[in-house]
Amino acid sequence: MDKKFTKDEEEIEELRVNNTTADERRNAIENIEENEKKNIKPDGKTANWNK
Repeated sequence: MDKKFTKDEEEIEELRVNNTTADERRNAIENIEENEKKNIKPDGKTANWNK
């Protein structure tokens, strides 16, 4: 971020960036756990591609 923020703008931007809801965090965690069960890597490929 090359733009110079005022202190207030900086705080607002930080709040905006960090403003994920509990539901969004829960969904992300559930997706990760679900993918681990299915053995899917983050790139969408299965870890057992050579079996």
